[in-house]
This record gives sequence, structure tokens and C-alpha cells, in this order.
Amino acid sequence: MIAKGNWDIAEKQLLMETNPKNEKVQRRILYNLALVKEGQGQITEAIEFAEQSALLGDKMANEYLKILRRREAQLGL
Repeated sequence: MIAKGNWDIAEKQLLMETNPKNEKVQRRILYNLALVKEGQGQITEAIEFAEQSALLGDKMANEYLKILRRREAQLGL
């Protein structure tokens, strides 16, 4: 759903997986929620999810955080 831009449906699907037992899955869910929140125009929430994913060791989330923070600064948030 993310690839197709169906942000609301993607968010609902991801939130259904609230307590995955596998940390890798948890990192990926948080990262994908960051993508969804950005797609929905909610940069602050996107940063929060990306930070959570990065704290769990997701390297892609670290890089994505840099992009999100630049966008946040450009928007003056």
C-alpha cells in the first residue's frame, strides 16, 4: 500500500502489527510508519517513528532521519 500511496490503509495495516516478537520486524514497521506519516504530510510524526526505528538499530532509518529533518527545517516546523 505504501508503494501505491494508499497511506491510510498502509497505516492501518502497520498498526495491526503492534507487538511483533522479532526486533527486525519491529524496526521495519516503525520505518514504514515514518514513510506513511511523511506521505500524509505529518513530518513531526514521521521523525518520531524514524527515531524509534533508528534507536532499534535500523541504518536506513538513520539516513531517512537526515532527510526528514531537512524537510522539517524547510517547512519551518
